[in-house]
Amino acid sequence: MASLKYIVLLTLAVLCGTNFCHGTQCKLVFHDCGSKEGTLNSALFNGTCSSEGHALLKQGTTVSIEFNFQAAKTETKLTSKVAGKIGELPFVPFPLGNPDACKDSGLTCPVPANTNVNYQPVLEILKSYPKVNVIVKWQLQNAEGVDVFCAVIPASITD
Repeated sequence: MASLKYIVLLTLAVLCGTNFCHGTQCKLVFHDCGSKEGTLNSALFNGTCSSEGHALLKQGTTVSIEFNFQAAKTETKLTSKVAGKIGELPFVPFPLGNPDACKDSGLTCPVPANTNVNYQPVLEILKSYPKVNVIVKWQLQNAEGVDVFCAVIPASITD
């Protein structure tokens, strides 16, 4: 009986060590790129991160990021704009299936001022995307087109 208990405990320890018990979230490294009407507190990725905190975006998957932020004032409309940069090339817009942050993303608008809220957008990583390192720029803009937050996030598209 003791050996069965040992096997169960060892299995649970291994599974929890591989994020099975905690889900597969990791904290992303990001840099502010001009937030004017708010503050981005954290970005959690529902996939795998490199040891440096970069998102590893697997081709043919759908991923999400949980952004925790505070708006400086009450916001009634929020829209995401995403762009990617490879090497020294300029940022290229990335089409989102749902750029309306107030719809189907865990966020309810109006977003109150000075309150931590979570925004969970979903991204489809197509199999046709090349395997490259990419810098992702994520802007959450208010009704006036001003960045509530702007984050630059290093990532890699993998197979």
